[in-house]
Amino acid sequence: MIVGAAALIIIAAPAGPAAAEGDPAASRRLAEEFACNSCHGLMTGAEEIAPHLAGQKKDYLARQLQAFREPRAKTPGPYKVIERDHPVITAWMRPLDDEDIEDLSEYFAGLPCVPRRKYSETQVPRPPLVDRCRFCHGETGVNPYLGYPNIGGQKKTYLVRQLLAFRKSADHGGAVIKKSKDERFHRMMAPSIYDLGDGEIEALAEYYSKQSCR
Repeated sequence: MIVGAAALIIIAAPAGPAAAEGDPAASRRLAEEFACNSCHGLMTGAEEIAPHLAGQKKDYLARQLQAFREPRAKTPGPYKVIERDHPVITAWMRPLDDEDIEDLSEYFAGLPCVPRRKYSETQVPRPPLVDRCRFCHGETGVNPYLGYPNIGGQKKTYLVRQLLAFRKSADHGGAVIKKSKDERFHRMMAPSIYDLGDGEIEALAEYYSKQSCR
């Protein structure tokens, strides 16, 4: 998210790997090899915990895939920027090189995003906490920053799970040294939502999930 200090995404840090033209054939091959669309495709109503990736920003996608690939963040404690772990995605990303990640990111970024809605037709109560999120993620979940994800129209269940994970990881810089990767950590997201209650997280996820992806 989704909520930025100023997140389900992001940082005042490098925007990500330099943009380069990917290989369309390689992109499709990798997506098919890993059966990405079985979870992230457009017709995956049962996979509510898997995010929409179609039309997401290439730089953002590449940074996330690189984070899955890293055994641990290079900088420990509160100085680390981003960390992700997933039993399937982490295992799949580890053997990939930078070119593979570039190709996969190019593939999904080149797809049309879903869903495209008219805001006036999907009006939902605007939580006051959107003021906390909109600097990085935009008023309706769409923003111009290459390193920050668009979250408008993203699956509500996914957004809720990511926000809960960020909240859980808010003690990451504490005295306890963790020996394994957190499921999800982000240097700005964790302190941005550490104080949110379950109802507030639910309201934010509901609001952004009802917006258009563009």
